[in-house]
Amino acid sequence: MSDKLWSPGPEVVANANITHFIKQINKDRGLSLRTYEDLHKYSITKDVFWFDLFKFLKIIHSSPPTSVLENGQSLADAPLYPPPVFFPGCRLNYAENIIEGHDDQSLAIITALEGAKQIKRYTFGQVREIVHSYADALRASGVVKGDRVAGILCNSIHSACILLATTSIGAVYSSTATDMGTSGILDRLKQIRPKVILMDNAAHYNGKIFNLASKANEVLSVIDGDQLSRFVVVPNIADISCDLGHKKTVALTQWIKEAKRTPVLKYEQCAFTDPVFSMYSSGTTGPPKCIQHSVGGVVLSMKKEAVLQLDLHPGDVYYQFTTTNWMMYQVLITALSTGATILCLDGSPMVDIPKVLTFMDEIGVTLYGTSPRWLAEVRNLGIVPKDVAPFKRLRQVTSTGSALVTELYYHFYKAWPARVQLSSISGGTDLLSCIIAAVPILPIYAGELQSPCLGIAAASFDDEGKPLPIEHPGELVITRGFPSQPIYFLSDPDGKKYENAYYTHFPGIWRHGDFVQFKETGGAILLSRSDGVLNPSGVRFGSAEIYGITDKFPEIAEALCIGQRRPTDVDESVLLFLQMKDPRSFSQDLVQRIKKEIAKELSPRHVPRYVFMVKDIPMTINGKKVEIVVKQIVSGQTPKVSATVANPECLEEYKQYARIEEVVRQAKL
Repeated sequence: MSDKLWSPGPEVVANANITHFIKQINKDRGLSLRTYEDLHKYSITKDVFWFDLFKFLKIIHSSPPTSVLENGQSLADAPLYPPPVFFPGCRLNYAENIIEGHDDQSLAIITALEGAKQIKRYTFGQVREIVHSYADALRASGVVKGDRVAGILCNSIHSACILLATTSIGAVYSSTATDMGTSGILDRLKQIRPKVILMDNAAHYNGKIFNLASKANEVLSVIDGDQLSRFVVVPNIADISCDLGHKKTVALTQWIKEAKRTPVLKYEQCAFTDPVFSMYSSGTTGPPKCIQHSVGGVVLSMKKEAVLQLDLHPGDVYYQFTTTNWMMYQVLITALSTGATILCLDGSPMVDIPKVLTFMDEIGVTLYGTSPRWLAEVRNLGIVPKDVAPFKRLRQVTSTGSALVTELYYHFYKAWPARVQLSSISGGTDLLSCIIAAVPILPIYAGELQSPCLGIAAASFDDEGKPLPIEHPGELVITRGFPSQPIYFLSDPDGKKYENAYYTHFPGIWRHGDFVQFKETGGAILLSRSDGVLNPSGVRFGSAEIYGITDKFPEIAEALCIGQRRPTDVDESVLLFLQMKDPRSFSQDLVQRIKKEIAKELSPRHVPRYVFMVKDIPMTINGKKVEIVVKQIVSGQTPKVSATVANPECLEEYKQYARIEEVVRQAKL
């Protein structure tokens, strides 16, 4: 069993929202649930769990649901595809559930630039006022329920309030970060054909300012169709000119001024299954899938996680580092529904890290969401957060985006206050939810995610679609319907793209695409993406296992481990690529030490056949390693590379390894 690194104290357990939820269910249903395991079993076996959740979360609605599923269906019998229709008869609004029910003077949003600069604060009353003015302007631009609005915006008060204004009138919002390339932006916008586009005039990143006028003109030149009513230029940086000279462009202040002011902010009521967000797959080959998520599914699932899994309360301060490209942006905005304050920090998380840590402590951050890459960088820079600030209120740090290797768990509890809960969480844009989540009343074990999320029937299957026992790695699946399943994909009239994305590998089962190992502790270890599973001589293992070893070597900046199997290869070879902090530190002695450590800590069968140094490791703009494209390249294929790859130019270096025998011969390995 893995080492236990943290346990919740009695006071934490007693005050946790999840404890109060268990008490409510026991009272209402005459049950005697005691543990998280009891509650989770109840959540995936009893349909009334979703009614209990709806009540506990105080979901704002104008019309209540008449049943959990339409036509009296049961989740035990309903197929996952087509998705079961939850809460027929329910009418509600996303924005209303996020910003209503909170005191006008309560602090809602803090904004800041990288390095903790230009700090501003907004109360719930001020946020509602801004949202009201934006909603009036959207209506004046002809936007009605069901229309689509696109933001190409930084993480700011403008982007938060545009999202809320769009959803307040029942329109569908699409969010894209300003650092995405023009082709990537157009891959998204051409699918949704927005009625209004809002785009920042300029952006900050890593100490530099980027004028976005040329990018805006490129977007306009393609998207300027009959459906586009307005292209609104948002003054993200006040002294940067962005005069596009186009008849449909308008400055934000003028756009608001032109609109007729309505007496009150009106929330258009929507069916539970009406669309609210257009989200996009982060696939690294080809155009992204345009995934449609529902109003009710997002409100219920995301608030469930904010209140129960993350244990947010009014008065908490939540800082999740994210761009507006990533689903964690929706997670951050939805957290306002709890009455907590959110911090929207724009720019690079790597700028002046000690100053940002001090700022986090000063504003009383209680929950901090980050990534394994950031935690590793802080370690590599020799920064010890508990020596920088006392973190008087910090209760939890979550990590997501990729697997958190075991070594970083141990380092965290040396470098951060021991009372802080470190939770690695995993889910995806596909379901706008966690599958394996944080649990405030359970302990933390080194290298493990804590437990499946409430309402999610997660399991591990073998290749034949049979459930695997604990400790056996396999495909991560969900075996029972849940409210945040996508409602459909755009540009998919017969639903085949959607069905093939999740439900055909194991018929009638959601296959998520991760390789997972559930543990006897009740937790889980994510080993890799399924299509990145390494399989030399029939031995299957995940790249995360290798990264857990390479992360121990301080000379290594980043690593990429993939399998190579060309049409003429009789077996798969494991290749390990290393980006060094200093190229001079790469040597065959280092290679042998890495191989020896892998053999010792994992097994001889895990040892890569070859280890090479490369100049750069390809990453997506959300900070995920691009394993599949490299695997295809070294296996002799020529994949189309998506605009979601942040550094596609580095892929050129990997093409030589499709002829690996020549590389090995020349290097005399």
